[in-house]
Amino acid sequence: MIEALIARIDAMAVDLSRTGYPGHQPGVLSLVADARAALHARYGTIAVWEDEELTAAEAFANRNWLLAAVNAVQKALFVSQLPDDEYWGGISYTKPQIQRTPRVVR
Repeated sequence: MIEALIARIDAMAVDLSRTGYPGHQPGVLSLVADARAALHARYGTIAVWEDEELTAAEAFANRNWLLAAVNAVQKALFVSQLPDDEYWGGISYTKPQIQRTPRVVR
């Protein structure tokens, strides 16, 4: 499911670059919702870094900053696949006070 979303993200980014933003906001918001659903289905939760990226993506899309939104969705999906050490090292770089929480709930 995540691999299919990454393919949709790539296609959306190309489309936005070629045709511009008009008419694409609903599709980008759909990507955000589908990414949330895919992460929840795969991991049983949405971890902190992914949630931050998807919240930003939704805010970007609502402001019609669609390519920024697509990039944030892509980042959320990519970081979800990082090993724990890289994940927590990456997020703690900008948020040193972050507390480790379970990334997978089964």
